[in-house]
Amino acid sequence: MSNPIITKEHFVACINVLQEADDMARRINRIVQEYNRGDFISGYAFSNTSTETKLIETLEIALKDKNHWISWWCFEADYGRDPDFIASVTWQGIEYNLDSPEKLYDFLITNN
Repeated sequence: MSNPIITKEHFVACINVLQEADDMARRINRIVQEYNRGDFISGYAFSNTSTETKLIETLEIALKDKNHWISWWCFEADYGRDPDFIASVTWQGIEYNLDSPEKLYDFLITNN
């Protein structure tokens, strides 16, 4: 992609903010569950999902990510932290290491 609409530094900052918000939501939910004393709580007590989704959609539009790699990386691969996450993917016969937001950005710039 020539002349991306967003710099790598800005992309990484956005991903880091999303990850921090996700971490905070998880901490809040753990506290609620801990003090719930066994009563059933359906789903999450606190979630940033709509905010996360909108920012991720905006990043996908800005980087022309039609294959939704950013969504996959954030939600399915848990920001690259999922223990079952394979840090490399093969795309169009080439293997890419995607273990950081910087590498995800480079992948997107190369393949969009």
